[in-house]
Amino acid sequence: MKTHWSLNLLLLGMLIVSGCHQTAKVLYGVRDPKTIPVSKVERYLTHKKIPAYDGWFILKDSVSFMEYINRGTLFSGVLFFNRQGELLKIKDTGYCSGIAYKVACSLNTDSAYALEPSLKLRDIASLVSPIRAGDQMTSADADFVMVGLWGTFMGKINSNVFKTFEEAAAIPGAKKKIYLLDLDLLEEWGMKNKLRISLK
Repeated sequence: MKTHWSLNLLLLGMLIVSGCHQTAKVLYGVRDPKTIPVSKVERYLTHKKIPAYDGWFILKDSVSFMEYINRGTLFSGVLFFNRQGELLKIKDTGYCSGIAYKVACSLNTDSAYALEPSLKLRDIASLVSPIRAGDQMTSADADFVMVGLWGTFMGKINSNVFKTFEEAAAIPGAKKKIYLLDLDLLEEWGMKNKLRISLK
């Protein structure tokens, strides 16, 4: 899809570094995002030996990217959903705190969680495509769903998401589905003009 659109670059920069402070580029190796092919995303995950879990996903086009941004959803970290696909309201599960790690490793069907009504798993699922054919983003047959948000330009921030899932997947108990959602800008979107983003 050839699309012309503009983006508030400062807002995007704030979304990416909002978990801590404006020095994320230095401390965490965050780079300015550049348009890349999906094959590079897959090579990155394979090189890092990241498990496929229940699916690797990308945003399916530039329109979906913009819709994701406009929702004000996390740009890094972990989203948690219950078996109905409702978002758990958990304060600050971005990359800087250990909250996402603690929540992921302690999910329990006997616990009561506050819900955030502004976003459901189906809203995210409608914006994505699987990297591997056949994968679907769904809460079916799971007590909880975790969606890890990452990008090849996010540097060391990614390791927090990957480590969280590595530990959580090994813990018995509640049935968990684990998805990784890449937030890179992709060549396959067919944008007529390449988008250049500078994180301020």
